[in-house]
Amino acid sequence: MRFRFGAARPVRLVALLLIATALALSSQLALPRTYTAAGGPGGTPDFAGNPPYNRDCSSCHNGEKTGVLRVVDADHNPIPTSYVPGQKYSWVVELGDADAAKVRWGYELTIMWDCGNPELANQTAGTLAPGDDYSNLKDGVIGNPPQPDPSRKFLTHYGVRAGDSHVDGTFGGQSQGAHWPFSWTAPEKTDPPCGVKIYLVGVSADGDSTARNDNSFAATFPLSVNNPTAARRSTWGWVKKLWR
Repeated sequence: MRFRFGAARPVRLVALLLIATALALSSQLALPRTYTAAGGPGGTPDFAGNPPYNRDCSSCHNGEKTGVLRVVDADHNPIPTSYVPGQKYSWVVELGDADAAKVRWGYELTIMWDCGNPELANQTAGTLAPGDDYSNLKDGVIGNPPQPDPSRKFLTHYGVRAGDSHVDGTFGGQSQGAHWPFSWTAPEKTDPPCGVKIYLVGVSADGDSTARNDNSFAATFPLSVNNPTAARRSTWGWVKKLWR
């Protein structure tokens, strides 16, 4: 009896192809996955947890929150709970994390109007500016595809990519925490008076270029309006009239 193998070859070829495909898939599944953080090396606007999108860094960096994030003055004291229209303030973003594995840092901050005035809704209040070369100011984004939205401004850290000439605002290799100074010139008086709110997020990362095991933080600081009463110039004659 003669056996014919010709008819079996297509079947064997299909089987070999299936085995090769399975091996390729299994090898890909065995490789560690790499996630690109939304903020990237230089931060991405509209992730400060502010309206209208209310997004923050926890959508990717969702490790245990073991640190602290705050805004303080130059002497590390809490900032005031109200602002004087037109006044310039010099403050500092402080981010700390005692986890020794955290060696890269990031933040994003904006200050938005916080009142019922629809003309001011979803707009940055006052003027923000970096306090040193480790931060930069970015426009918000709007639409699809996204376009710059200059009505919303965001302060965020500088990152480091190949070919960048600026400094590393993420302080790669630094442990315990980081800080970024900035200034805010409060808006002029509105009628009716309108408060503002600071929206702040931060990330403490392990520097492995993935979002896994990174911690994210978010905080808000409302500021009401402090309208100091202007001093009235008086004379002795004016004072005597009060007692007549």
